[in-house]
Amino acid sequence: MPNRALYVQGMGHSSPIPAATICGNLLFSSLITGADRARTMPESLMEQAENMFAQMQTIIEVAGGSLADVVKVTLWLNDRGDRKLINEMWERWFPDPATRPARVTLNRDLGGEKKIECEIIAVLASS
Repeated sequence: MPNRALYVQGMGHSSPIPAATICGNLLFSSLITGADRARTMPESLMEQAENMFAQMQTIIEVAGGSLADVVKVTLWLNDRGDRKLINEMWERWFPDPATRPARVTLNRDLGGEKKIECEIIAVLASS
C-alpha cells in the first residue's frame, strides 16, 4: 500500500518533508511545534501549546478526520514541570475521557525558543 504525503499550506516543514504521511487509514505526523502560522515562535508555553494543538487539529482535518481519530500522541517538553498546564489543555482539546488518545510525555532540550512539540498517530475512518 503506497504512502500519501500530506502537505498543509502555511504550516509544517518546508519541502521535502510533509506535515504527515497517510498509509491506508493510518496517519503519521511529522514534528508539530508551537510556531504560529507565520512561523514565529511565541514566548509562552501556553501560546506554543495552543498553536501545537491547533496544528494537530488542522493536519487531521486536512486528512479528512477529526481529533477523535488521534490514537497516540508523543509529546516533548523542555520542562516536565509544565505537565500540569499541558494536562489542563489536554482535557480541553480531548474532553471525553473515554476516547482520549494515549500519550507519552518526554523531557528533552528542544533548542531555541521551543518549549513543546509532538508527533501524532491517527486512524482515519477513510483514506
